[in-house]
Amino acid sequence: MQWIKRAWAGLSKTVKWLVLGVPTATAAITVAVPAIEQTSSLWKKAEARVEIIAPESVHVGDEFPVDVRVDSVGSAKSIPAGTVEIRTDQKYIKFTPSPTLGVPAIDGSTLVPLTTKVKALKVSDEPVSLVAYYRSGDVAATSAIRKIIIIPALVMNYPHFNKSDTNRVDLSGEWNIDFGGQSGTMNILQATNSKISGTFRLPGYKWSAGSVEGYKDGSTFRVVFVLPKSKPEQTLRVAGDFRPNPQNAYIEIVGCAYHLKKSGKRHASVGGEGVDCTKQVFFDQWEVVQVAHFNASAKFVPE
Repeated sequence: MQWIKRAWAGLSKTVKWLVLGVPTATAAITVAVPAIEQTSSLWKKAEARVEIIAPESVHVGDEFPVDVRVDSVGSAKSIPAGTVEIRTDQKYIKFTPSPTLGVPAIDGSTLVPLTTKVKALKVSDEPVSLVAYYRSGDVAATSAIRKIIIIPALVMNYPHFNKSDTNRVDLSGEWNIDFGGQSGTMNILQATNSKISGTFRLPGYKWSAGSVEGYKDGSTFRVVFVLPKSKPEQTLRVAGDFRPNPQNAYIEIVGCAYHLKKSGKRHASVGGEGVDCTKQVFFDQWEVVQVAHFNASAKFVPE
């Protein structure tokens, strides 16, 4: 042990300080670092930037994408989960089920998963504004205004699903028709109240052309082929069901055509028109002169 004492006595004061001080300083730093980190975390501030991304213009009836991007731009590394709400004039744009979306915790940036459908409802005279509001605890951010022009729906020249009206079938367009073996065409327009109007052409038939008037109800098709004014006492009534076939991109109407002549008769029972062309049916004030099978087909656009 004497040699250790002699060696220690021979050391300078500086060396002695290093030997004794470094472990003590190291221990002090080890204790201080977590406290420093905890204190510095209090200085870090969470901030967010939000951006709304949408097309410049859409057609009435279109379901269109709206994306929301949220960026963490503060000194804090991340932002806890929050919400983003898209606000607009809901007379023109509809959100289903809700314009409020959940946003996961953000570490850097995130594109908010779109869990709602966005649909253009009507034409706007001025661009419609969309704004996204983000909130996570005390962190809040508002996007710049995104303006969208809503323009009239594309005109379809063939039957289709009407996207502006809960995807109901719109029968508007040109049809190939077969009237008891006589071929021709029918061009009709379906109004928003399901009324049908248009024209028909049956070259070679005794009444080669005329107008079409009637309605669509559910899957039933009920129209009158109005004959020339020289024959006001006669008409052609068509009754049937339409059957869309989106997979093969066509639609058909299958039913019966009744040649009717004015009469003063009334009937207690009418019968099921358009179901079975071999079965007798009755129409008040009309006499059935002849019955024929009626078929119509057209291109059908499911989208």
